[in-house]
Amino acid sequence: MLTKWKRRAKRRSYANIVPHSLAYPEYTPASIQAEEFHASTKHIKALFGGDRAGKTGTVSYEFISLTRRNPGKLYWAVALTEDKLSAVWKWHQTFLAPWEIVHINWRVTNEIPRFVKLKGGGKIQYLTWKSGAGIFSADSVYAIQLDEDGDRVMNTAEQVFNACLS
Repeated sequence: MLTKWKRRAKRRSYANIVPHSLAYPEYTPASIQAEEFHASTKHIKALFGGDRAGKTGTVSYEFISLTRRNPGKLYWAVALTEDKLSAVWKWHQTFLAPWEIVHINWRVTNEIPRFVKLKGGGKIQYLTWKSGAGIFSADSVYAIQLDEDGDRVMNTAEQVFNACLS
C-alpha cells in the first residue's frame, strides 16, 4: 500500500521525493554568532568568520528559510567565482526539499543552475561577478545571499555589494 507522500510523488512524478522529516535536515547553528545572526531582525545581515567556520551553511539556511516565509519573490545568490557559487548551491540543495522545486534551469558549463523556480512562485538566480556587472539588474530583488572571501578580495567584494544594492 502506498503511503500518502508516495502517492503524491507518483502523481507529481518526483523520482527522489522523501518524507518531510528527512527533507529538512535538523540544523544546529555552528556558533553563538550564528544563533545571533538567525535571531537578528536587521534589514542587512552580515556574518564574518574564519575559513571553514560554517558561514556559508548558516547564511544558506537563513536564505532558504526566507524564501519559504516570503513566496513569490526574486532572490539572488551571488559569489565572486563559480567555485564559491557551487558551494552555495550545495548548501541550498541540503535545505530545499525536492517538492519545493518546480524547475531548474542548468548552466551548460558546470553543475550550478542559472535559476531555480520554487513552488510558491519564487525564483532564486545564481550569479557570479565574473559574468560582469551588467547581470546585476532586475525590477525588484527581495533578498541577496552574498558569499565572498573577505580581505583577500575586499575591493571586488565591495563592488559586488554595491552592484547588488543599485
